Amino acid sequence: MLVQTAHDHLVQWKDTHQDAYMPVYLEHAGPRNTKCATCNGPEPATIRCIDCFGSLSLCVECVLERHQHSPCHRLEKWNGDCFTRTTLMGEGYLLHLGHGGLPCPTAAQDESTEEEDSGHTVTLVAVNGFFKHKVVWCRCLAGGKRVLSVMQLFRERLFPATQKRPETAFSFDLLDHFWVDMMDKTANQSFIRKLGHITNPDFPEDSPQLYHQLMYCSRSYRDLVTRVTFGYGHDTKKEPGVGGLALFCAACPQPGYNLPDNWENDPAQFAYKRQIVNNGNFNVQNSHSARPDQDICLYDSEGYMVAEEPYNKYLLKVPSRKEKSTCRNHKAQNSAERNPRYLKASGIAACACARHGCFVPNSVVDFQVGEQQRNVDYSKTRALSYRTRGLSGALDIYDINCQYCKHFWDRIKKWPKELVLPDNINQETLIFAVGSFHLSAHVPECFSEFSLHFVNKIGNIDGEILETLWAAFNNIYTMCRPMTGSQRREIYDDFMRDSNWKKMVNIG
Repeated sequence: MLVQTAHDHLVQWKDTHQDAYMPVYLEHAGPRNTKCATCNGPEPATIRCIDCFGSLSLCVECVLERHQHSPCHRLEKWNGDCFTRTTLMGEGYLLHLGHGGLPCPTAAQDESTEEEDSGHTVTLVAVNGFFKHKVVWCRCLAGGKRVLSVMQLFRERLFPATQKRPETAFSFDLLDHFWVDMMDKTANQSFIRKLGHITNPDFPEDSPQLYHQLMYCSRSYRDLVTRVTFGYGHDTKKEPGVGGLALFCAACPQPGYNLPDNWENDPAQFAYKRQIVNNGNFNVQNSHSARPDQDICLYDSEGYMVAEEPYNKYLLKVPSRKEKSTCRNHKAQNSAERNPRYLKASGIAACACARHGCFVPNSVVDFQVGEQQRNVDYSKTRALSYRTRGLSGALDIYDINCQYCKHFWDRIKKWPKELVLPDNINQETLIFAVGSFHLSAHVPECFSEFSLHFVNKIGNIDGEILETLWAAFNNIYTMCRPMTGSQRREIYDDFMRDSNWKKMVNIG
């Protein structure tokens, strides 16, 4: 069968289909029916919902009844000449909470209740725009007390922006869409502007400006989602711990997680080595926060970034040092003292499994200046300690390992509390190598000692897989650069978790 190209489709559209589709499209400019499509009563059918399937015209009473469970739908009203925008609230809609959109039976017994509550207006933010509604709260008692207004909203899958007398709430669907857009590199401000255009195409700037509310509500919501995903929702006293909110590689050997019984007796012990690649990325920077005292961290070492406080204490104790290179003029080594004063973090160092490209939990650190050994030491030791106890050894791949590994074991011995490796990862079992692409920039002497082609029983790997991960990661750096440190760390954790998940489900 001949496959049509986009050019073929457009030629056919212009020559044939355009004239056929236009009359049908123009039918949408007027009402499809004159009597209400639901009750067929005498009241004029002047309103249609553009979010309901079919967009049939209804009378006001039927529109309100049909949307008891759909408060975030957009309406248009026929004025005799054309359709104009209207809202559910403008047509007399009341948002009843606590009973699935139906009036509260307790509130119905008190005639003053509805009048009192309906004076409270809440802005709902959904994937199709902003919606204002007069709210009637549930008056039923639970344990002798009325259910808090924020909980009434939350039970209807609406996340309140404040904890007292909320005036704004975000739908769960909106928060999920926001996260997906962010993972696909849509800027946060662009997402808000998009909602404004959907709500009011003529004057989008008149839409509510809820950027800051969306930011902190999204973080709170993602905190709940992530904890429940990893099984920490039902027992609120149970804390995730280091790497507890992170995914790792399903294929890399991890004692106690994915190895068979008696694997220690397998003669092919070369298959039970951890292979990691380490690299720095100076695109993902972070500016100094105007109010660092207001920075709230929802989780610290539970994801892929290391715990901030112990890491900062380590940096205060360990001096920076620049080694004289015996290889070529490597940029990573020469830029170690570069100090951009306007940045809190000049980049990050991360580790991933060398074969499958999964980020290692609790191994990502910030650079303060250039690519210093003390930063890489902290990242590397955390990666080599993650679920490696008992393995037969490890392979470490780094662009400048020929220089980096010279005094590695001396540094490990000097700072034993901060740079800890399990006993099975030692000078006899840890092999250092350089990625195949970067090795071409080294002196000839490095080939025999650090080429992956000469490392016994590791398979065929190039040691450059982290570079491919950076290509996708770099698309979010402009969005994250001005964020607070904690929010940036959470987004990086989300991105790495999402990257590892995609690797896991496609690993076969």
